[in-house]
Amino acid sequence: MLGPEECTVVAACSDRKLRLFHTGLHTDTSGRALVSENSSITSVSMSCDRQLALLSLCSEDPRSNPLRLWDLGSEQLQTEYKGHVQGKYVIRSSIGGLGDIFVASGSEDHAVYIWHRTKGVLLETLTGHAGMVNCVAWNPVDDRMLVSASDDNTIRVWLPISS
Repeated sequence: MLGPEECTVVAACSDRKLRLFHTGLHTDTSGRALVSENSSITSVSMSCDRQLALLSLCSEDPRSNPLRLWDLGSEQLQTEYKGHVQGKYVIRSSIGGLGDIFVASGSEDHAVYIWHRTKGVLLETLTGHAGMVNCVAWNPVDDRMLVSASDDNTIRVWLPISS
């Protein structure tokens, strides 16, 4: 069982900072800033080992909002992912796949984008939704399965094409 000093929460705050809060017996009200961004942070996704944080950003120009992957141990930017469209809406992105090697995001252009996590290379653009794709998630049991949810009131399950 974790002691009070070992319980932590990572949160995106309104001051455009990703902060680490310690919970338990002593309430931490300010948190330690791990990352500072120039744009609003609309969502945070953590890697399975909790060492990486994927941030979705929102600014005035919907084509200039890269996803940014931060190493929380070194507090260094690892990779940026570009190509998707995110303007004023919240879009939840995800790290996943075999060994957390992929990054996936929805987009306001109705597509799902998949990048190689370490190389930052766009690998695939999945189409099929008729509305903004606002959430993607990797299946924690089947690391080949990705699910997307859209404003068109559909959920799609994506699997690799069998060879």
